[in-house]
Amino acid sequence: MVSNFAMPGHLLHISSAKLILVAYLASGAAGLIYEVMATRALGAVVGGTALAGQLVFSVFFGGLTAGAWASRRLIRLFPGAGIAFGAIEIALAGAELLSFWLCRSALDGFAKYIDGGTGASSSAFALLVTCIVCLPVTFLMGATFPAVAAALQSVDKGLESTQTILSRAYAVNTAGAVLGALASTWLLLRTLGTWGTWLCGVALSALAGTAVLIRSKAEAFPITEARSLGADRQPKGMALAAILAGFAGISLEIVAIRILAVSLTDTIYTFSLAVAAFILGVAAASSIWQRLSSKSDQWYRLSLLSAAPAAACWLLTPRLMTLVPRTLLAHDSGFLAAAAVEALCALLVAAPAAFPSTFVFLALAAQVGEQNPSRGARFAALWNGVGCAAAPLLCALLVLPKFGLFAVCALSVLALGLAAFFGVASSDRKKVVWVLMAAPAFGLALVVGLHPLHATPGWHLIWKRQGGGALVTVEESSQGHRRLRTNNTFSEGGDKGQFAQQRQGLLPAMFAQQAKSALVLGVGSGSTLAAVARALPQAQVHAVELLPEVVQALPFFRAQHDALLDSARVTVQVADARTYVAHAAATKKRFDLVVGDLFHASQAGVGALYAVEHFANVARILSRPSGVYAQWVPLHEVSPIEVKVIVKSFLRVFPNATAFLGGWGLSTPLLCLLGTASGEPLRLDIQQLKLWLQADVTRGRAVLASGFGDVAENLAFFVGQGRALARFAGSSKENTDVYPRLELDGPIHRQSESGLANLVELSKLRTSPRFMVQNAPAALLDQSDRIAEGLGRFAVGIAAWNEGRLDAADSALADALAHAPGAAAISQSLIELRRARALR
Repeated sequence: MVSNFAMPGHLLHISSAKLILVAYLASGAAGLIYEVMATRALGAVVGGTALAGQLVFSVFFGGLTAGAWASRRLIRLFPGAGIAFGAIEIALAGAELLSFWLCRSALDGFAKYIDGGTGASSSAFALLVTCIVCLPVTFLMGATFPAVAAALQSVDKGLESTQTILSRAYAVNTAGAVLGALASTWLLLRTLGTWGTWLCGVALSALAGTAVLIRSKAEAFPITEARSLGADRQPKGMALAAILAGFAGISLEIVAIRILAVSLTDTIYTFSLAVAAFILGVAAASSIWQRLSSKSDQWYRLSLLSAAPAAACWLLTPRLMTLVPRTLLAHDSGFLAAAAVEALCALLVAAPAAFPSTFVFLALAAQVGEQNPSRGARFAALWNGVGCAAAPLLCALLVLPKFGLFAVCALSVLALGLAAFFGVASSDRKKVVWVLMAAPAFGLALVVGLHPLHATPGWHLIWKRQGGGALVTVEESSQGHRRLRTNNTFSEGGDKGQFAQQRQGLLPAMFAQQAKSALVLGVGSGSTLAAVARALPQAQVHAVELLPEVVQALPFFRAQHDALLDSARVTVQVADARTYVAHAAATKKRFDLVVGDLFHASQAGVGALYAVEHFANVARILSRPSGVYAQWVPLHEVSPIEVKVIVKSFLRVFPNATAFLGGWGLSTPLLCLLGTASGEPLRLDIQQLKLWLQADVTRGRAVLASGFGDVAENLAFFVGQGRALARFAGSSKENTDVYPRLELDGPIHRQSESGLANLVELSKLRTSPRFMVQNAPAALLDQSDRIAEGLGRFAVGIAAWNEGRLDAADSALADALAHAPGAAAISQSLIELRRARALR
C-alpha cells in the first residue's frame, strides 16, 4: 500500500538505501553526543569515582542489550521496517529530551542520598539515578541496529548479502559516532555549552527519524514474508561467542584508554581522541569486513591474527608517547601540534584494539542472520552487549587494580580466542586453537604488560598501584625525597613541597582560629591535611580523596604528618569532592573551615572543582557567620587567562573575596582565594593572631617551620580584596558546568612559564593590606609593603633572566633584595645570576 504522504523535494533525489544510511550516520553522531553529555552531567550527580564511572558505562551497555532483545517486537508494531526505524529514532529523540530535562531540573533531589563515595547506599542510589536517566535512551538505541538492518533489507530487493548490509550499516553508524565524539568536545561544547550540545544531539535524532519516516510513508517499505524477522534461534555456542567478543572489545578499549591516560596529558581532548580513535577502528574494521565477503569462512583467522598490528603498534608507540608530547610541551610548540601528536598516539593505540572484536561481532551476526540481516543484528547486539556491560565492572574494578594492565589484556586475548573457538563449527576448532597460540596474540598481552610506566629521570619507582580510576605511584630521588604522582604526569605532593603544602593548611587556619570543624578537599601526600589538624587542635578534621590508592600511599609520607592522620579527630573518606560537597549542602552539614587543595584545572573532569556551582555549594556548607573557605590555585599550571576565569568564578559566589600568595616560590607559585559565609571581607587582628600562635606549642612549631613567624612577610603576600580582584578579573568569562572553560581552554593556553607570568600580573594588582588588618603597628605595615615590592621585583627579575636579559634581571633582583633584605630566595638567585654572568 502506498501512502499519499507528501515528500519534500530534496528527499526525492537520494535513494532510499542512502537516505537510511545517512540517517543512521546522524543517529551515530547523536548517540555519542548524548553519551558524552550525559556522562558529564551524571558525573556531577553520582561522582567521579571509578565505581561511579563504570556503573554509568555498564548501564549504557545494559540498555543497549535490552533494546536489542526487544527490537523484534518493536519493529513488528509498525507496518514497515523503514517506518519502524524512523519511529524508533523519533522516540529516541524524545527519550533524549526527557533525559535532558531530568539532568537539568530533576536530579538535584538525589544529592542528599549520594555522597560521592563507594558505600553501598550511595552506590545503589548512583545506579538508580543512572538507570532513570539513561535506560530509556539506551534501550531505544539498542533497537536501532536491527531496525536499520531490516529497513535496508526491505529496500535492496535481495541484491545485497547479509554481510554487506550489516557491515555497511555498522561502519556508517560508527563513523557518525566518531564525528559525534569529536564535534561534541572540540566544537559544540565550546560554542553551545553542555545543554546546547545535548539539544543538538536531540535535533539530529529527530531529523534522522523524520526523514526516514517521511520516505517510508511515501514508499511503504514492507517486511516481506520470505525475509521475515524470524525466530530467536542460533547455533549452539554462538551466544557465548558473542558475549566473549563484547567483553574482549571493551576490555581492550579500557587498556588503550589507560595507556593514553598515563602517557599523554589526560585532558578532555585526550579522552575524546581516545574514544574517537577506538570507534574509528570499529568503523574501519567494518569497512574491511564488507570487502572480505569471499573469505568469510576464515573469519576466525582474521579476527585473531588482527592482534598482530595491534601488538606492533603498541610496541612502537610507547616511546613516541613518552617523549614527543613532553618535548612539544617543553618547547611551547602550541596546542595544535600537541593535539596532533595526541591524535596520532590515540590512533596507534586505540584503533587497532577495536579490530579483533569487531570482526567477531560482524561474523557472528552474518552467520546467525544468513538470510535475515535484522535477526543477525539483533542477535549480535543482544549477546555482545552482555559482554560489553560486564567488562567495565570486572576489568576496571577487579582485574586492573589487583593484577594490572597485563592481566586485563591477557584476559581480553583469551576471551577473543574463546569467542572464535565457540563461534565456529566443531570441525574448525582445531584451527582456531592453532591460531590462538600464534605469537601476535601473546605479544599483544606482553607488550601491554611491559608498557613503560616508569619513574622520571632522577627518580626511581618504590610503589605503584593500578587503580580503577588512575595509576598512582610513589617515586624517590637519590637524595631520599619522595613524591606522589597520578597517571605518570600529575604531582600530588611530596617531601620537597612540604614547606608550601603546610602553608596551604596554616594560612586558612589563621582566618578560622576558633574552628571546631574543618573539611579538606583532596589529600595528596597528607601535608596540608596535617597542617590543618596541627593548627586547629580543637577541631574535628574531615578529608575526602577521590582515589583510594592515594590514601593507601599515605604511609610513605608519614614523616610529614607524624601520627596526626591516625588521630580519632581526623577522618579520611574516599569520595568525589564535588559530589561530597553537594551532599553535605543537601543534608545541611556545616563546617567552620573548608580548604580546597590544589586541583589540576585542565585535567578531564577536574575543572568542575573551580566551577561557580561548586563554589556555591561550598558557601552553603560554611557555618554562619564565621565560616571560611580557602581555595588554592596552582599558578604554574594555569595561564594568566585562566587565573582570571577562576577569580571571576570565585567572585560570583564570594564578591568580597581575599587573595594571598602562598610564598616566595617561583617554580610552583600558589594563590589562595578566601571567602566567608557572611559575605563580608576578611579582617585580621594582628594582636589576636600573635596570641593564637603562642597559645599552642605544636601550632607554634609548625608555624615557625613553615616561615609564618614573620608577620610582616606574611602580610606581604596579600594580593587584593573585593573590588581590586574584580578589576583584575575584568570581563573574563566564568567557569561553569554548562561552559567548562578551564577544561576546554586550559590545554590551549598552557605555557611553560605561566607561573612567572602570573606572579608578574598579580604583583601589578597587589594592594596594601592596611584596610584588612587591625591592631597593626604602622612600622609593620610599612615593612610589609616594602617586602611586597621586593616580591614583585623578584618575579620581574627572574622573568628577565629567563628571557636572556641579564642586565635587566640583575637590576631587578638587586632592587628586590634592597626591599626585602631578609629573603634568602632573592639573595641566592642574585648570587647565581652574577656567577652565570661572570662565566659568559
